[in-house]
Amino acid sequence: MHNDIKMLIDDVNLIINLFGKYDENIKLIEQTFNVKVVNRKDEIKITGEGNTELAADVITKLLDIAQKGEMVTLQSVNYIIGLVMDDNPLDINKLLEDTVIVTARGKYVKCKTLGQKTYIDSIKNNDIVFGIGQLGQEKRILL
Repeated sequence: MHNDIKMLIDDVNLIINLFGKYDENIKLIEQTFNVKVVNRKDEIKITGEGNTELAADVITKLLDIAQKGEMVTLQSVNYIIGLVMDDNPLDINKLLEDTVIVTARGKYVKCKTLGQKTYIDSIKNNDIVFGIGQLGQEKRILL
């Protein structure tokens, strides 16, 4: 099944952020979904014999991150690919809206995964929360 998808993006800075240094972000998406992603002016075209729909879903979610002023990194690309492939619904706004703390230099520290957001929400909403296990694979005991 060959299904080409075109996406119009009016901000070149979003495209630069999406593609990443040396196009590393897009190359990862292309390899994962067996597609080709091409940028021409304000249009991104996704073609190939692979899953263009999933690739477009990943790109859309990454553009949401970029529109919030966040840098799109290989880590965020891998994370979004994993969520999309697991058919896990992701509300980027919920993930990015909550600031955990502001550093002395004014930098915002935010949750980077839904697991981290759930953990921070547990801390905010409960008197005692124990985090047990490896980073990213915490087990929560709420009291």
